[in-house]
Amino acid sequence: MIIGSSIPFLLPEGVHFVQNWNEALCDGKWGRLVARASEIFRQAFDLEHWGAFRRSFDDLSRLLIKIDKPVFILSGDVHYSYLAQAPGRIYQVVCSPIRNPLSMALRLANIFTQFGVATLIGGTLARLARIPRPPFRWKVTKGPMFQNALASLDFSDKVTVTWYGETLDPLETVHDL
Repeated sequence: MIIGSSIPFLLPEGVHFVQNWNEALCDGKWGRLVARASEIFRQAFDLEHWGAFRRSFDDLSRLLIKIDKPVFILSGDVHYSYLAQAPGRIYQVVCSPIRNPLSMALRLANIFTQFGVATLIGGTLARLARIPRPPFRWKVTKGPMFQNALASLDFSDKVTVTWYGETLDPLETVHDL
């Protein structure tokens, strides 16, 4: 099954949890003053991905678990490319083809979110706001790649994902999904 989404469904977990936390605060979990400040934060840092809309995220997650078939969710919009994997053969293939380059600080921040400490911090913030854990865990397994790129999926035998750079040379390839 292939699903297209303009924004990634599976962001790095640390970013996902921060967006969960921010959504709860914007909804008034810690009072009106914090809600106003959280909305300013949400708009300033573009927190508009699936993690910022927890109910929709959970609904789609439960549906993907229930269908029990391989699922490829294709998206872009984050100014870099990556592959995330969840149990049950759920894959998030992200490719932001022609993108505005991220500053070095944002590149480093996005790399940082790939590691356990960011997940720990984001998860702690989400728990402080009493947000339940998502229906499943996932991990970024390839990337981030910050170049302009195009991605292809090949379903010939087992599924292969390849990201190509501006010269059409392969940047990364993942076989046998």
